[in-house]
Amino acid sequence: MLDRLLVEAINKNVSDVHITSDEYVYIRKSKKMIRLEVKTSSEDVLKIASEILEDRYDSLFKERQLDGSKSINGVRVRYNFYFERDKLSVALRIIKNEIRSIDDLMLPDVLKSLIKNHAGLILVTGPTGSGKSTTLAAMINEINQTMSKHIVTVEDPIEYIFENDKSLIHQREIGVDTLEFSDALRAVLRQDPDVIMLGELRDQETIETALKASETGHLVLSTLHTSGAKSTINRISGVFKGKDEERIRYLLSDSLLAVISQRLIPLADKTGVVPAFEILVNTNAISNLIKKGEVGQIDSYIKMNSKEGSISFDDSINYLIKSRRIDPNDL
Repeated sequence: MLDRLLVEAINKNVSDVHITSDEYVYIRKSKKMIRLEVKTSSEDVLKIASEILEDRYDSLFKERQLDGSKSINGVRVRYNFYFERDKLSVALRIIKNEIRSIDDLMLPDVLKSLIKNHAGLILVTGPTGSGKSTTLAAMINEINQTMSKHIVTVEDPIEYIFENDKSLIHQREIGVDTLEFSDALRAVLRQDPDVIMLGELRDQETIETALKASETGHLVLSTLHTSGAKSTINRISGVFKGKDEERIRYLLSDSLLAVISQRLIPLADKTGVVPAFEILVNTNAISNLIKKGEVGQIDSYIKMNSKEGSISFDDSINYLIKSRRIDPNDL
């Protein structure tokens, strides 16, 4: 059953599959939930769990939820098993095997310029399912194909599998290759990296270590579940209190290269989705605003300073409408 569902998901360009004991299967396509006329019994879901989890199967019933990723007959999925109303369920995110390029994804050209920096912090932000991992993968892939670097990733779980090209890439998965993000990041700094990719900035220690790494000669790429540059900067500084908050703002103002915020919008022909962006490229003026804690002015700055690579959501969406790639009624 699992193989059949995954084949159907790939053929229909589905992003997610939701399976629950004694319920119909649901899929997500172009951001909409669709019910399939397929019902899974509790035995079906237990079999799916056994097939995916293998030796982690027993842990599911102790921990009551498990995350991870796996390749199943050539289809890579990110999974989350959980219980609801004492029924076993699983959410499967389909990860396309092909790592698409910056050009293929029609990402802004400024991304190619940003990743040429030898040091600094690039943040990709947006809600769950907004394509953050896909954008990060495209940037890592661009570095891999065009530069001789040592790239180390710390992910939970690993989504895209990279093959060494011009760069050497090591990928570490939380719970498999290392236990905690913060521990892994400290270890990474002793592994001679040029580029560090973190799946997410999760806590104080990870944020501070990432900022210090980007300040001391490393290019650091990571994600946050925030909806724009202003909220991203507030989220990072807001994790800290008092003098620590001021210290982190100064660190961030010096090390930040850019905040790339994105959200997915259905294509006009409903065959898929396309990203709309807000991009904040750090400049002396932005750096000073961050230091002073005057981030409320950032939105207006983005709209007035497009020449430096910054892009507002409004401009990005207007371009997609004018090029007839999206329908304004879908916004």
